[in-house]
Amino acid sequence: MSQAAKPVVRAHRPDYRLLVFMLALMTIGIVMSVAVGVRRAAYMNNTGYLGYENSYIFLREQIIAVAMGLGGFIVAAKVSVNKVLLKLAGIWLLGAFLLNIVLAISVWSGASLAHCSRGACRWLDVGPTTIQPAELLKLGLVLFFAMFFARRTEEGSVTDLKTILWVIAVAAPALFLVVIVQSDLGSGLSIAAITLVMWLVAGLKPRMLAIVVAIAAALVGLTILVAPYRMRRITTYLDTATNPTSILTNYTDDAYQLRQAMIAVGSGGLLGVGAGNAVQATSYLPEPLSDAVFASLGEVFGLLGCLIVLVLFGLLGWRLLAIANLLDNTAERLIVAGCFAWLVGQALINIMALTALIPLTGVTLPFISSGGTSMLASCVMLGAAFQLSKYTRREQ
Repeated sequence: MSQAAKPVVRAHRPDYRLLVFMLALMTIGIVMSVAVGVRRAAYMNNTGYLGYENSYIFLREQIIAVAMGLGGFIVAAKVSVNKVLLKLAGIWLLGAFLLNIVLAISVWSGASLAHCSRGACRWLDVGPTTIQPAELLKLGLVLFFAMFFARRTEEGSVTDLKTILWVIAVAAPALFLVVIVQSDLGSGLSIAAITLVMWLVAGLKPRMLAIVVAIAAALVGLTILVAPYRMRRITTYLDTATNPTSILTNYTDDAYQLRQAMIAVGSGGLLGVGAGNAVQATSYLPEPLSDAVFASLGEVFGLLGCLIVLVLFGLLGWRLLAIANLLDNTAERLIVAGCFAWLVGQALINIMALTALIPLTGVTLPFISSGGTSMLASCVMLGAAFQLSKYTRREQ
């Protein structure tokens, strides 16, 4: 159908189900900051590991993160995607790259700007707080690739050599800065998912997709081989996959977090141990309110709580795919597809890693995990999709 023959889509009510699902996930995150955070802060203070000013510090930080996220959602839902966000895509991506480069330089030089935790240097110290540049980079990549692939689609050059080189020139440095410098394979997998899904929606042929996936898999394998700790995680995972009980007797550092996560999920049973009664999440599980929050959820609220989260992300993904399918504008459709790949893909990576379905890797669970940068970036991305849901074709 020619451009002139396309019907004009008038603005209508946005898909408020996106907002409902987001608020439900945010509420779970706040509940977890009370159910686990209060005893966790007290435990950390009693052991002398960290000095928290009060037992409700995790709740306060989560409320601040949610407030920031809601603000970002509202702004993204109001500011024109085509007239503002896409026009700023290049600047945003460049700024995100610069922040990641600053972090890389800080890590290599040993400067105090880099904030490291458990062997990963993913944060920049900025005054009284920290920011995670990788989250801003994901947002920049979605906006940039939406604009880039839309132009290539119009030109009929989605799979030509120039396009391939452009994708490599953008995605490869992003993966290097995140995976190699920051030791953040989880965010690297999210970036790869964003790139591949958006490229596929833009018109990448299955044969070319297979080649791209094979190259990406080879690069992932290389990053594992050059980092001994990643290789140990793979062997630990393979041991667990072939003999699940081995994780209970493997007391190496590489198996510690996975063991504690599996014990937490398993001890929750059907309905969980209840708020304030968690043992693993309070005392043993590393990062119980950020990367490992799903395992904490399993301990506190059991299988039922885990299923609720899975259903919410499933419903969120269903609506995003439905919205993308009903958008005529290529760039808009790609933004929503990128949003799906990022939020739902990252949730799957987090959940599968903590349940030993894939090798363990640290990545936040969108809208639930603690972390202001992750919350803000995720909400801005979903806010843009929420705005675009006003311009979908209505089924007759």
